[in-house]
Amino acid sequence: VELMAQLMKAAGDEVVVDPDATLTQRGLRAVRGLSGTWRDAVLVAWRELFAGIGMAQLHLYDVSVTFGETEGIWKISPFQQAPGVRS
Repeated sequence: VELMAQLMKAAGDEVVVDPDATLTQRGLRAVRGLSGTWRDAVLVAWRELFAGIGMAQLHLYDVSVTFGETEGIWKISPFQQAPGVRS
């Protein structure tokens, strides 16, 4: 969670980390001035970058996000393995 928050801050956005592992990213500089398909494409890439970071950690995490016009709400939670699958 802290790594993700630091990367968001490095991108120039304000980040609030809640105790329940929710990050609120304000500013969304990566898409400032973009609209339509270009904005959507950058947000998908941003989401997938952080999903990959969550999966690459020693402890696996699921990462989900809901984007607004100038804000992203990120929820980080322990990875839920499918029933019957062994690691």
